[in-house]
Amino acid sequence: MAELNINQQIASLRKDKGITQEDLANHLGVTNQTVSKWELAACCPDIQLIPEIADYFNVTIDELFGRTADTSNTDVSINSVPWDDDGTLRAVVFIGRRLMKKTDDLSKFTFEYDGEALNVECQCNITCGDVEGDVGAGRDVSCSDVGGGANAGRDIKCGDVCGNVNSGAGTNCGDIDGKVNAGTSITCGDICGNISSGGNISCGDVDGDINAGGSVTYKS
Repeated sequence: MAELNINQQIASLRKDKGITQEDLANHLGVTNQTVSKWELAACCPDIQLIPEIADYFNVTIDELFGRTADTSNTDVSINSVPWDDDGTLRAVVFIGRRLMKKTDDLSKFTFEYDGEALNVECQCNITCGDVEGDVGAGRDVSCSDVGGGANAGRDIKCGDVCGNVNSGAGTNCGDIDGKVNAGTSITCGDICGNISSGGNISCGDVDGDINAGGSVTYKS
């Protein structure tokens, strides 16, 4: 049986997350001194706080106690991942057993996929070919035609899109059958829905309403 070293685990997880003892204390509704005592092994967290601490650090309760399953002769379990078994192609990054979720931390990672896929999703950048369904990225999306919708935390650059397009920054696409929302500029072909941009818009025919933070030009 593994040693129950929850005190060391809390200290390690807190430092990995880049937060102070005060930050953790405020989240849990305890004092700084209480967190300090946990990490110094002067006492342990109340049992009612254990699930909340595990959820906050995105680990299992076993992992919080320093216990890991012996996977030397078995496949690695993925039962605890935060999504359904829905056939979507997902690219994720782990540090040890901790799933990275912050898109700023994932800015240097790009998932490249050569081939068609039903749905593609990741929190970093995506570069791929045609996507039969939806494509979503925490950072940039660069792909061919999209059969569904396209969503990105930053820029989207793709071919034709059959659904809606939402980007936190710029959008550069072919024809779009749905509506388009972009944080900055939009450059695309014909658009069947409404279009909204925080910057300039350059497009073909638009069937819906236009809301632009800058200039609007139409391609001949």
